[in-house]
Amino acid sequence: KEPVASVKGAKAPSSYRRDPTWARGLISAAQAVAGTVQQLVLSANDSTQGTTDEESLVASSKAVAAATARLVAASRAKSDPLSMTQQRLTNAAKAVANATQQLVSAAKVASEDQERALAEERALQELVPLTANQAKVKEMEAQIKILKLQKELEAAQKSLFTIRKDDYKDTAEPAPAAPPPPNPR
Repeated sequence: KEPVASVKGAKAPSSYRRDPTWARGLISAAQAVAGTVQQLVLSANDSTQGTTDEESLVASSKAVAAATARLVAASRAKSDPLSMTQQRLTNAAKAVANATQQLVSAAKVASEDQERALAEERALQELVPLTANQAKVKEMEAQIKILKLQKELEAAQKSLFTIRKDDYKDTAEPAPAAPPPPNPR
């Protein structure tokens, strides 16, 4: 109600009906926040169960922060920037950004700890001398792993490009034009 009441020059209490594009954008931004929060919860659950990597958690938390920022930006378009509601919304968005940043930091620390433990384990394994044949096998396994990871990276990059391209097409398409008014003769 506040955006409607505080918009300068607003005559009717139905700002949503007067500007359906803004209303759709606001609804879309709110749905994006809900969707990214749901994905964050799933990633957090999977991370605690050890079925996913910290990268998934980091990506989800960054998506929540970005979606929240878009929602705040959409709400600012039609509201009084000095209103208490807008200030509370801005503060809530900052709290979400801080919380997601803390989550990302915690995930990175956990990932670094895990990497340190793996490095220590590898160092212990390296103390055992390998035969020439065993060394060659390990080298081949490492090269195979690198090639697989490179293929996965390329596929993920192409997939992300396609998703962003399709999303851009969806947002770039103009709304259907209203039929022209009848010609008075």
